[in-house]
Amino acid sequence: MTRRLPVVPAMLLALLGLTSLAETARAQTADLTVAATHLASFAQGQAGATYTITVSNVGTAATAGVVSVTDTLPVGLAATFMSGTGWTCTLAVLTCTRGDALAPAASYPVINLTVTVAADAAASVTNSVTVSGGGQTNTANDTATDGTPVCRVAASSSLTMPVTTFLHSYRVAFRTPTRLAVDAVDNVYVADPAAGELLVRARDGAVLAVRRDLGNPVSIAVDAAGRTYVGDGAAGRVRVFDAAGIPLFDLGAGDGEFGHPGSIAVDPGTGEVYVTDTARHAVRVFAATGAPARSWGGSGSSEYRFQVPTGIAFDALRGQVLVMDQLNYSLKVYDPGGNFLFCIGTSKLLSGGFFNPATGPARTLAAGQGVRVDALGRIFVTDAFQGQVFVLDPAGMLLGAIGSFGDGDGQLRVPTDLVIDGGGRLFVASSNNARIEIFGLDAHVDAEAIVPALVSLLPATIDVTASDAVANVKVTLPGRDPAGADAASIRVNGLLPSGTAIGDADGDGVPDLLLTLPASALAATFAPAVSGTVTATGLIGGLAFTGRAELTVTRVAIVDADGDGVPDPVDACPATPAGAKVNAGGCSVLQLCPCAGPAPGSTWRDHGEFYDCRQNAIAGLMAEGHYTTELGTLFIEGARSSHCGTPAAQPAAALRRSPAGASR
Repeated sequence: MTRRLPVVPAMLLALLGLTSLAETARAQTADLTVAATHLASFAQGQAGATYTITVSNVGTAATAGVVSVTDTLPVGLAATFMSGTGWTCTLAVLTCTRGDALAPAASYPVINLTVTVAADAAASVTNSVTVSGGGQTNTANDTATDGTPVCRVAASSSLTMPVTTFLHSYRVAFRTPTRLAVDAVDNVYVADPAAGELLVRARDGAVLAVRRDLGNPVSIAVDAAGRTYVGDGAAGRVRVFDAAGIPLFDLGAGDGEFGHPGSIAVDPGTGEVYVTDTARHAVRVFAATGAPARSWGGSGSSEYRFQVPTGIAFDALRGQVLVMDQLNYSLKVYDPGGNFLFCIGTSKLLSGGFFNPATGPARTLAAGQGVRVDALGRIFVTDAFQGQVFVLDPAGMLLGAIGSFGDGDGQLRVPTDLVIDGGGRLFVASSNNARIEIFGLDAHVDAEAIVPALVSLLPATIDVTASDAVANVKVTLPGRDPAGADAASIRVNGLLPSGTAIGDADGDGVPDLLLTLPASALAATFAPAVSGTVTATGLIGGLAFTGRAELTVTRVAIVDADGDGVPDPVDACPATPAGAKVNAGGCSVLQLCPCAGPAPGSTWRDHGEFYDCRQNAIAGLMAEGHYTTELGTLFIEGARSSHCGTPAAQPAAALRRSPAGASR
C-alpha cells in the first residue's frame, strides 16, 4: 500500500507565513521598462536630430531570452540611423534586439535613433517606443512616449529688420542692471540685484527714484495700472506694490514661493501674472489678486518642460506667452492657459541656436535671456553670451541682430533684458558693462534730455561758523568728458560756483567737475535745517545734467583750545605746544612717546621700547604728510642715539641730544 503525504492547503501555508518554491520563483521575475528622450527642441528641416532609448530592468530577477525594442516614429520624422552597443538593429523596421541577461536594477547600453525632420513637420510630435521579451510577465510598463517640440523655420518673412540707430549709453551708479520694465508713460524700471536697488528713470533720462528696500531685486514688471511686481531672489518671492510704491501683497505664499523668480510678465487683459521660476524650471501663473492659478514645467525638453527658463513676455498683439528656454536653445510659445503652440529655435549645425536655411549657416543662440515683442509683432531676444539682440519673425526666421560684443558705446556685454518704449526706443541692459544701451528703431522719437550726474560733497559736512569755509562739490558725468560741460550753465542749488575745475579728486582715473562755493551761501539754501539736498545742474553736449547729494551743516562754533587744528571733542592730546606737528588724533611725537616713560608715573622697559614708539610715531606723521622723508629720517636717528629708556637717562639730557624740533 502506497502512503501519500498530506497536502497542506495553500491558505494554511499563507497563515504560517510560508510559500512554496514555485510561488517564490514566480515572485522573482524580470520587469522591463523603456524610456525615450531627446536633447533640446527639434526644428523643421533639421537633419541629425536624435532620440535616446534606454531599457531598464525594474524586476527582481535577471532577464531570460531575447529582448526586443521597437520604435514608432510620428508623421514628419524619418529615421536615418539606429544603433546601440550590444544591440542588433534593423533600420527598416526600427527594431533592435539582444539576448544577454540584464540584471535587476540595471540598464542596457542606450540605443541612439537619428532622424530627419520634415520641412512641414507639426509644431509638436510624439515618438513612441516599446520593449518586449526577456521573460517578463508585466507588460503594463513596456511602452513610453516622448513629446517633442518642433520649432518653426521660415525662408521668408513679411516683416523686415528694423532700421537701428545707436542713441545713448545710459550710465548711473549701476552694478549689474539685470531686468527692465517700462510703464505707460515710458518710465523705465531697472532691477540691479548686485546693488540691491530698483532705479526708475523718466522718459527724458532723469532719475525719478532709487529704492533700496526690496531685498535682492532680480526681476521687475509694471502693469497698466502702474502696479509694480518685484522679484526678490534672496527671499524667493514676488512682491506687488501700488503706483505710489506701497506694498499690496505677495504672489502666492510670499517667501519661498519661488526658487528664483527670473522674469515677470503681466497679461494686460486679465491682470494675470506669469513668472519664470528659473531654479525649478517652471512657469507659474497667478491671478490679479496674487492667488496661484496654474503652472507647468519641470526639468526636461518636451513641450511643457524647460531647461533654465529665463525671460518671459506677454504678446498682447497675438495673445500669447513667450518663454525663453535657455538650455533647450528655443523660444517656446503658449496660449494664456498654458497650451503649447509652437517654438522657434535650435540649430541645424550646432548644439543650439536660431537658424534660417535660406540665408546660409546656423546663427547660434548660445544663452537666450530677455524677450520682448514690438507693435509689429517682431520678437527681440537678448543673447547674454554673444552680446547681441536677435530679431525674429514669429514664423521662425531670423531677421537680423542689433549690437555687438564689447565695452564701447553701443556695445553689449552680457545683455540680460530689453524693453521698447512708446517712442520706438530699445533699451538693453548690458549687465557686465553696468549700463543701459539705448537704440532707436525705425522712425523713433528720442526724448533724451537729461544726463544723470553722480554728485558727492568733499567733505559731506561743512562748518559755516568759519568765515572762509568752503563747500567742495564733485560731479562725475559717466561716459562723458566733463571738459565738454558749459561752465556758465553750472549751478549748485541755483548758485553759480566760485570755482570750476577739471580734476580727479578720488584718484579713480575718471575726470570730474570740481566745484567750489562759499559754505555759508550753500547752507543758506536750506536754512535753518542742519541737513539738506545739494543739486548740481548744467549743460553738456546739448543735454542737461543733474545729480543730487546730501549735505550736513555745522552751525555751532567748533572749539580747538590748543590750536593744533584738531577740534577738542576728538583731540586725544589737549594742550599740545604751539606749532607742534600732530597726527589725526591731535598728538605730537613728544606726547605719544615722552622720554620719561609711556605714561605718567611709568618708565620704558628699555631703550628699544622707547625707540620703537618714537619710530612708529614719526613714521605716522610722515605718512600724513607732516614731515618730509629727510626730516623724518633725521628725527628717527635722533631717537635711536638718545638715552631715553636707559636706567641713567634724564629726560632733559635726552631732549638736548635729540635733533632740533624732534619734539614736533
